Amino acid sequence: MIDVERDQLRVDAANLEYPLIVSEYKGQFKSILDGQHRLVKSIKLGLDKVKCRVLDLENSPDDFKKLFLY
Repeated sequence: MIDVERDQLRVDAANLEYPLIVSEYKGQFKSILDGQHRLVKSIKLGLDKVKCRVLDLENSPDDFKKLFLY
């Protein structure tokens, strides 16, 4: 997670019905591509699990690798 202050109104308004989108490469999670505010909200609520979609960069087009790994 990016270590910055979050707008509390956006955190409160975050809809946890939508999944986080995270990138993974060679079995390691790399970054949160979408959903930072949802993650902060879920942590504040003490949730153990959140919905996630994983972008597997190892099996993605080279353009995706260039965009998200380098």
